[in-house]
Amino acid sequence: MANYNASEAVVKIAQVVGSQAAIARHLSVSAPTVNQWAKGAKPVPIRHCTKLEALSGGAVTRHELRPHDWRVIWPELAEPATA
Repeated sequence: MANYNASEAVVKIAQVVGSQAAIARHLSVSAPTVNQWAKGAKPVPIRHCTKLEALSGGAVTRHELRPHDWRVIWPELAEPATA
């Protein structure tokens, strides 16, 4: 998963729900906004990540949507340190 990026995650969600336009409707954002996420032109805003994870039925996670900063945003998702 090291080469996996957030834009691929958005494309995967679009496949699950049917289209980028469907994502836009679920989030009450414009279709061009979702397209910018899918192209990697803009990051997926934090406020949409949990809903996108649920919308995908778990096929895409917040880790995938925010690969570079999810540990800072959702530290509770990090695996506990082993002794």
